[in-house]
Amino acid sequence: MLPSPQHYSLPSAVASLARVAIKLGVFDRERVEFWRFLGQAAAKHRERFAESLRLAAMGYHFRKLAEAYG
Repeated sequence: MLPSPQHYSLPSAVASLARVAIKLGVFDRERVEFWRFLGQAAAKHRERFAESLRLAAMGYHFRKLAEAYG
């Protein structure tokens, strides 16, 4: 069973995109990989774009935890 889709308001969605894009796409050392991933997600999986952003943010979070505690 698939989870029900989440609905975002436009201002909330834009703010989330901006936060992730700045943190991962500008300041992070893996920014080139982030933009490549984001481009592929937009081109090939447009219907799952919000989920792709969420997974990118989660990956960043877990990478930082692994660096701190690993």
